[in-house]
Amino acid sequence: MRKTIMKTKGITLIALVITVVVMLILAGVSLNLVIGDNGIFTHAMNSRNATEAAYVRDTIRLAYNGIYIEQFLSGKSIDEYYKADGGEGRTKLEEAIIISSEGKITVESYSYANGKITIGCTYNGKTYEEELNIGTGGTQGTKPGKVAVNEKATEKSTINGENANENNPIIPTGYTPINTATSSWGDGTSSPTVENVNKGLVIKDDSGNEW
Repeated sequence: MRKTIMKTKGITLIALVITVVVMLILAGVSLNLVIGDNGIFTHAMNSRNATEAAYVRDTIRLAYNGIYIEQFLSGKSIDEYYKADGGEGRTKLEEAIIISSEGKITVESYSYANGKITIGCTYNGKTYEEELNIGTGGTQGTKPGKVAVNEKATEKSTINGENANENNPIIPTGYTPINTATSSWGDGTSSPTVENVNKGLVIKDDSGNEW
């Protein structure tokens, strides 16, 4: 009787080793793309940190923009108003930061020197330090600069160059007054109308944020 021998085909040991090596290489590349220094997780974390830092910076600026007119109306100089020891501006600024951030930002330190406010704060478990260059002097009787619509202020200014008041708000250094569909700064020969002030005059920073 003739016997038939069946041969079973399969992968060789060399092919198996090559397959494993290739898989390990692919796994290493994939891990590096996900958790490496330039990986997805790293980029996501950097993006989150940048977003949080921008939020803190913009919130502090917004808080300052909300109270700066009060210094002019108080008749006090900037140095006196924002001094660290008993300055009315310090209290108002810290309160404004808490309100603007809905309590998410905690002010830990405050200092003022040579026209610069330095604020140390915490947000989402991280520590930040922000500086506001606000100038010096600046009593109510000191005339501000004059800036036109769509031009960036190079100093604290008003739209007509006259003293600031409730209907002629200060435009902070580095900000640009802009007209919108609902409000206008006017032609610069006089202060904005009460109607436009009530509608909400708008200024813009270098990043395109509008306030």
